[in-house]
Amino acid sequence: MRESRGMTLLFRTARFDDGRAMAPTYNDVDAHVSATVRGLAAAQQISHANLATLIGIGTTQFSAKMQHRAPWKLREAAQLADHFGVTLDDLIAGQVHLGGRRQASGERSAT
Repeated sequence: MRESRGMTLLFRTARFDDGRAMAPTYNDVDAHVSATVRGLAAAQQISHANLATLIGIGTTQFSAKMQHRAPWKLREAAQLADHFGVTLDDLIAGQVHLGGRRQASGERSAT
């Protein structure tokens, strides 16, 4: 068995010329949530279909959110954060640790 190395997602905050941080737009937030969910789902080997069911939407709508064609609702992001055991702030900011064990090829899952 090989252990995967954890990885941390961090998104850079946009700044004005004088160094003040810009408030993120909803497009930035949606992009961060999608990227963070994509990384966490891959690290924990959870399908997008299972995540869609978890938050009570169809797979087509979930796919639209992941591809930035539809915005995330706060309730959905909160449910995903709770499922992955991270804070909503960290899910939105992308400040999460993507740990977990990667299965060796040919290894069967315990489920």
